[in-house]
Amino acid sequence: MPYYRFYVELPEEKRAGLNNYGAYYVPAVEKEYLTNMPVWDGSFN
Repeated sequence: MPYYRFYVELPEEKRAGLNNYGAYYVPAVEKEYLTNMPVWDGSFN
């Protein structure tokens, strides 16, 4: 499935002056146009 990946700074995770970032995935196509696509199982990378 095509998607956009955004890295967002997580200020609550800042440690010893180092920034931490989280990856957020957003579908690039509306779900009504997709068929037979796998469902995300919740795993990371």
